Amino acid sequence: MNVFQARIQISVFAVTIAILAGCRGGEDGPKLSANDHFRPDDEPRAVHNIFSAQAAVASREDGQLFAHHFTGTALNSLGRQKLGAIIGGREVPRIEIYMNVPKDGDYSGRQTAVMAFMDDRGIAREAFVVNDGANPKLGSPAAQGLNGLSKQSGGGDAAAAAPAAPAK
Repeated sequence: MNVFQARIQISVFAVTIAILAGCRGGEDGPKLSANDHFRPDDEPRAVHNIFSAQAAVASREDGQLFAHHFTGTALNSLGRQKLGAIIGGREVPRIEIYMNVPKDGDYSGRQTAVMAFMDDRGIAREAFVVNDGANPKLGSPAAQGLNGLSKQSGGGDAAAAAPAAPAK
């Protein structure tokens, strides 16, 4: 039993020495902050790239500019952001932009503002087209959705297939 107790005492002594020696070394090395493992706020992150790609795809599919994207005839910050998202992301053969705004006295000025924005970004005139009105590719017939409505609510065919109540 003496040998066993001696081994335990030597092990405890060795661990104590190792712990104390490890604590002393911190003064000479660089001091670490709790936030050292975080990247700077302005550094790009992969998740931001994913969000930007999704925004570009959605904006390009929609492709519409409304009256709230303009202040008078000039593009406001929302309009510039929307057009920036439309031209961002992967390359496409032709970008389609739809001016879904009233054709009043400001219309031509708004169209000129869109063209100037694209020119400033280095987009060639052949690479985009500005169309009048709403994007015709966004609509879908309501009949398709209405056909499935009775199935969701439990009525329709399911109710017709139920056995009739016995006559009294």
